[in-house]
Amino acid sequence: MTKHRLEIFSDGVFAIVLTLLVLDLRLPQAHGAASLREIAPELVVHAGGFFIVGAFWINHHKVLTRITEITGSTLLLNLVALFWITLAPPWPGPTPGSATSPPSARSPFCWPCPPPPRRG
Repeated sequence: MTKHRLEIFSDGVFAIVLTLLVLDLRLPQAHGAASLREIAPELVVHAGGFFIVGAFWINHHKVLTRITEITGSTLLLNLVALFWITLAPPWPGPTPGSATSPPSARSPFCWPCPPPPRRG
């Protein structure tokens, strides 16, 4: 396998993770500036998660620039690193802070988000 293929695969995983971050953003009910105030906590959490994953991507890129040969160990270590990226905690989604999860399950990045309303 070439280094370029490893970089492309890794970039694809990072792109998917960043895309999944936005899926739990809800559309505001209000319009104009009021709509931004309504979803501001979720936007803060989204921005935090986006920039944290972005920082991991930058560091991953820096590590790959130092690698000269792709071995089986390199591939395995890369997969392990990408696995942990997919489990990064700042997701504002259903697990941290969902109506069915206890408050202790909320990510520290979700502190500004009110818990979602309980559904009947």
